[in-house]
Amino acid sequence: MGTINADHSLSLTGLSSKSAGTYCCKRGPTNHTVSCHTLVMIQPHTTSPMVYVAVVLSVVVVLIGLAWFCMRRVRRKRRENYGLLNDRAVFRPSVDSVGHDDTTEAYM
Repeated sequence: MGTINADHSLSLTGLSSKSAGTYCCKRGPTNHTVSCHTLVMIQPHTTSPMVYVAVVLSVVVVLIGLAWFCMRRVRRKRRENYGLLNDRAVFRPSVDSVGHDDTTEAYM
């Protein structure tokens, strides 16, 4: 049902998403067509807050994973640069500042 307001605007009631289409205004007893208009139904798009929560949590998990992976690589590279990975168990400096190799035993 439609009502023409004092400012010549049209108020429509009882519309649904299937109400889109072409509507023609008719006047008088002869149903003379004055004008036709196309009605397009636009529904506001709302995103659920749960979608935002899921996206934020996913991004946080990915960032934490990347940080953990990068820190592991940085620590490993530091240990390799300081020689703490390969030679640590083999070479131990002695009190007289001469290194002794633990892989071979000295026989007397």
